[in-house]
Amino acid sequence: MRRVLGFIIALGGLLGAIGSAIAVVVWEVTIVVMSTLKITGVVQMPWFAEPLTLGAISTGLWLLLFGVILYILSIIITSIGTSIIDV
Repeated sequence: MRRVLGFIIALGGLLGAIGSAIAVVVWEVTIVVMSTLKITGVVQMPWFAEPLTLGAISTGLWLLLFGVILYILSIIITSIGTSIIDV
C-alpha cells in the first residue's frame, strides 16, 4: 500500500513539473503576443498589472514566476513520493 501511495504522489509531482515546465517555456510567447495586441489597439489593457489581472508584459512575467515556483514545488513532491516508495 505504501508503494502505491508513493507512486501516486510521485506521479502527481511529475505531472505538475511537466505542466510548470510548459508554463516556463511559453512565457516569452505570451509577452510578445499580448504586447502586439496592445500596440495594435486590438485590446485595451495596461502594460503591468497584478497577478490575477491582465497586463501586456506582466502576464508573461507572472507566468514565469509562478511557473518556476510551482516547478520547484512539484520536484519536491516528486522526491517525497520516491522516498516513500524506497522505504
